[in-house]
Amino acid sequence: MSVTETEEKTSAKSPVMRFITYLLDKQIHFIVLGLAIAYLAYSWFSIQVKYTQIQSYDFMGAISISYRDTNLYFFRDTGDSRPVIASQTSDRLLEYRDWNSSITVNGNSLKLWDTSNGYNVDSQNAKLYQSMSRNDWVVFKEVTLGPDPKRVLVEYYYRNDKRASDVSLELGHYGNFVSTKVNKDNFEAVVGSGLYVVTPKAGQASGQTGLEPSVIGWGTTQSQTPRYLVNLKINTAALKNVELAIKNGSDVSEQGTLQNVVTTYSLKSISLNQRVLLASEEIIWQDLSN
Repeated sequence: MSVTETEEKTSAKSPVMRFITYLLDKQIHFIVLGLAIAYLAYSWFSIQVKYTQIQSYDFMGAISISYRDTNLYFFRDTGDSRPVIASQTSDRLLEYRDWNSSITVNGNSLKLWDTSNGYNVDSQNAKLYQSMSRNDWVVFKEVTLGPDPKRVLVEYYYRNDKRASDVSLELGHYGNFVSTKVNKDNFEAVVGSGLYVVTPKAGQASGQTGLEPSVIGWGTTQSQTPRYLVNLKINTAALKNVELAIKNGSDVSEQGTLQNVVTTYSLKSISLNQRVLLASEEIIWQDLSN
């Protein structure tokens, strides 16, 4: 086809077709770049919507989630049991406490209990979400039961909206420990039976609790019968550039047995608007009576 014929065919096209032909011939790289940016923007917006929705969920008293042999309880109006991991018979195995856990951002420390909280639950997939925010940063907690019947995964993510951050997160874990063994990236505890989860009774106002079937304080003589083996393992492979430590806490029972273990995670120079995994803990338990 001659040049003259090509020009005649081009001139015969409508203005819209000529414009589309121009874009495809000359500007295709800008089109591809624009589509890529649009996709990334959509993905980011979807994530933000997901975690914004955490703020919209509300509940009275306590949340309960179950997966096969494991029960999970989360209490709204107290700094302990956030969450508490329990057996199928509601014996307490391991408890996270927000008023015994803290975060330090650029040198400023704060108890997790003193942050603004939001919650959401995905019962179908046995997941619990919690957001903890303060001014220009947010910590997201994700708790997942399964896929093994006696397994729970607890993860903390951090995001700063205004400036780069140096962050340290300290988590307090409590239990009816008969004995403990702490290693570099995990601890193992024998846990006594007889300490049951406290849950609100029907008709009670938020913050009030009923006893099912009875409540015994941590470390009392009635609750020292060894029954469960609980292992908490830090997922070091997933924590890039995070410095971590694990140690025995300072709380002891009336009988002199340890009641808490502390894990600490530190990460420097977190970039603006970067959502990073700050802590990842896998809890696996066994019933020694079986």
